[in-house]
Amino acid sequence: KTSAPLALYYYLTILLRLLLFPSISLSNLLNSSYPLSDITLTYIYQLTIPLKHWSKPHYRKGTYQQDLKDNLVNVAIPGTGVPLSYFVLCKAFYGGFILGVIPFVLFIQEIHLKLLSRPSSFTLNLLGYDLDWCSLWRINCNLTHLHALKTRDGGYEMENK
Repeated sequence: KTSAPLALYYYLTILLRLLLFPSISLSNLLNSSYPLSDITLTYIYQLTIPLKHWSKPHYRKGTYQQDLKDNLVNVAIPGTGVPLSYFVLCKAFYGGFILGVIPFVLFIQEIHLKLLSRPSSFTLNLLGYDLDWCSLWRINCNLTHLHALKTRDGGYEMENK
């Protein structure tokens, strides 16, 4: 099991590498020397997809960003009431969300679990081993967007929220 500080180091290192060098493909990342599972590397990689596709067309909305704003308006950071749509108002907010807010919220959750004498979950959540429904939903949304963009399948036009 990876320690929390090491998990944070890997998470931030990989994210920064992907953000600074957006041409890095998932296959390049999977073939890297990081001692992490393919699931973890894929999870971290998919967090950068919105930034790469921010202004690209989306099958439900004009842009990927607009779809994010509409989809995340009713989803909040647990226990806060802060809608996730706030973090997609601009690229800088989203970048701050994946680099700072996600690790911070998981750190606070870790303290809360320790106070309740429950098992630690920081490392599991940060590295994508124990994903909640919202994280799985966002992964699905990212993959669906990429598929729709690549195939231009007309079936996607029937879906609209």
